[in-house]
Amino acid sequence: MAALALVVGAATPAAAETVQVSGRVILPDGVDPAVLPEIVVRVSPDGGLSYDVTVGSDGSFTVPLTGPVSLRTVMPATSMLVPEVMPGRITPETAGPGFDFHPRLGGGVAGQVSAPPGVTFGDSVLWLRGDARDRMFRIAPDGTFELRGVAAGRYSLLLVGAGFRYLGGGYDLETATMFTVEPGIMTTGITGQLTLLTQFEETGPITAFRGVPPTVPFTLLEESTGSTPTGDVVLRDADGTEIGRTTLGPQDGGRGRITLATPLPMGEHHVTLHFAGDAVFDETRRHRSVHVGPEIVGSAPVRVLDSSARGTVCVDVRSAADLPEGVTSVLTNVTAARPTGVGYGVVYGDTAGDGTTPAPAGSTVNFEPGADVANFALVAVPPSGRICYATGGGAQVRKIIDVTGFVLGDHGTTPVAPSRVLDTRPGGVGELDGAVTPRTVHTVQVAGLGGVPADATSVLLNATVVGAKAPGNLRVFPGGAAVPNASVVNYAPGQDKANTTLVELVDGKVSFYSDTGAPVTRNPVQVVLDVVGFSTGTSTLTSVAPTRILDSRPGSQVGPLTGRFYGWGRAKLPVAGVGPVPSNATLAVLNVTAVDVRGTGNLRVFPVDRTSTEIPTTSSLNFVPGRDVPNLVVVGIGDGGAVSFYADSPQGDAYVAVDVVGYAAPR
Repeated sequence: MAALALVVGAATPAAAETVQVSGRVILPDGVDPAVLPEIVVRVSPDGGLSYDVTVGSDGSFTVPLTGPVSLRTVMPATSMLVPEVMPGRITPETAGPGFDFHPRLGGGVAGQVSAPPGVTFGDSVLWLRGDARDRMFRIAPDGTFELRGVAAGRYSLLLVGAGFRYLGGGYDLETATMFTVEPGIMTTGITGQLTLLTQFEETGPITAFRGVPPTVPFTLLEESTGSTPTGDVVLRDADGTEIGRTTLGPQDGGRGRITLATPLPMGEHHVTLHFAGDAVFDETRRHRSVHVGPEIVGSAPVRVLDSSARGTVCVDVRSAADLPEGVTSVLTNVTAARPTGVGYGVVYGDTAGDGTTPAPAGSTVNFEPGADVANFALVAVPPSGRICYATGGGAQVRKIIDVTGFVLGDHGTTPVAPSRVLDTRPGGVGELDGAVTPRTVHTVQVAGLGGVPADATSVLLNATVVGAKAPGNLRVFPGGAAVPNASVVNYAPGQDKANTTLVELVDGKVSFYSDTGAPVTRNPVQVVLDVVGFSTGTSTLTSVAPTRILDSRPGSQVGPLTGRFYGWGRAKLPVAGVGPVPSNATLAVLNVTAVDVRGTGNLRVFPVDRTSTEIPTTSSLNFVPGRDVPNLVVVGIGDGGAVSFYADSPQGDAYVAVDVVGYAAPR
């Protein structure tokens, strides 16, 4: 609390228009008049500094006045007299004699507050609350306190400081610990234990899967001293019945999770986290909402379309992939194989049901002669159950769609900053070291690494093939499952190829298989796996028809960015609230394409973080001269509803196109 600047005596200079306010301090019966010269009248001019006027031995005082003021008495620290405030303001027009004070005889309070070991009171003050006017006063470093001149009545005390609460419940006078102050009596022996304020970190609603016991994560904070809260945290339902419990230890850092013993029914549920506190930490509660909805399912790749027919080809994906009832979207790997010319392909839901649904703007894959191109697509399944693959550019191309998973209603997913769990190159990361042996299944652990929890059921992986000297493809599938005939990455000499896929975890593992005709000595393929997300139930993923939100080419510009992305250049693209993406979206599924590339390099896409200038070392898109190179990017939406782009291409540059194909938003 800032101290008022005090000047003893009537320090206001006299002027011709100065008038006087006068009065007396009239003591109650039985109070020794010898105290009068120790009383001062504090004068507070409008817009000026406060100053004090002494009181005479007969109780009289005089205040010179040039403008409006307010008056109050200040009693000596040893007196039981209650300070008094003169009602209203006194102006030169109302000034004159007769402004008397009639202080009452009050009592006093004294005691001591105990603190946990290592905790100091610092600049804390005590807040006296109750029947009369609230008072604030200092507490000694050893926790002792004494205050006189308290009006008779009932009171509670709170310690006001950096996250402290004294005499718990004092904010509510109906439930607080109260004590009585009587006139002329010092109420002593008031003691209390200081506890540190705690609170559960505020987070969004929790999304749980049908048939799976939900988990409620939490972080319990004590921010004033950095202490780690310990003790029991109880989860209760809307009726107050305990439905889960865990115990925080010092090693937990206040972080924990409670998993229910049984699943909750479909729908919205309201639960409460309760920390009872102890002699050190204060009690706290936090209400949470749990939305139980249908789940996401990652599956072994199933080929549902393989056609060389020209034009648009459609397929009943529900029948071809033997999907269950209620599927609203499919996770697909879309391949353009053996193209005879330059063109593009787009996969979308056939809402008309007869193949006449117009293809949306944007593209799923961009292709050119001499290379097979694959990319991930999240495709909405309309009531007809049909999806279509259309091509543009006039070239002949083999159209392939592999289903790698499906969505029943909504599903939860958590994006993570690209985190490398495998790099087989020398000095890399993970349990495999060296070139990948072709036509051999390799299985690696993912759960528990790269931010993926041990109980994750599916993982979003960005798979990259590096250093290929002959054509081939990489297949990524659930750990230990049979090798599918659907590829995730199609690679060729002279370029690194990357693509994103959603993979079901089996015992926390995934497998991959490099299919190339060349021996390892001639084609030393290296494999890099980066985690970009996992299924957790924290948000809802929704697929949308491909919608272009950025095209930086001047002739076809869409969005706020224009021109080429040059080496070491960084740009910010708004995503939340743009096109089909709602303003509360937390994650975006984007098809990012490097167009008209000049030179080699890579593009990195990551959430905007105003508190950090760090750029991920993991690329989202690798490009080479003369090619339009796409890749699917699943990225968290950062500060300001935006994502960042960084071009690591010191030898070249490219235009960039971005199509939204999905998003995640909390319920």
